[in-house]
Amino acid sequence: MIYTDPDLNIEFDIPFFENVSKEDIEIKYRDEVYRAMVKSITWLSNNLQHSTVPCFAVNGSVFQIDVDGVHEHIKNCIDYFQASEEYELCTKLLTLGKSL
Repeated sequence: MIYTDPDLNIEFDIPFFENVSKEDIEIKYRDEVYRAMVKSITWLSNNLQHSTVPCFAVNGSVFQIDVDGVHEHIKNCIDYFQASEEYELCTKLLTLGKSL
């Protein structure tokens, strides 16, 4: 889904989940959500003049990552990708965390 952030006036291509439950997001779409988080964290680290970035949408609500909570999201992503043995992404996230 192309989402235009009203504050930034920038278009973002984010995952959009419609008519899904919290359980669907946590189980069925978990991988897609974590990959969207990595994409948003990467964008934020390259655009430090901004404090938030949209990440994904669920049932019409857009979830964002902000600078204040980014390190918690990085930790959660690292935990997820370590469990699936995607160590390159873990290394990337550690590097991004140092830049934020």
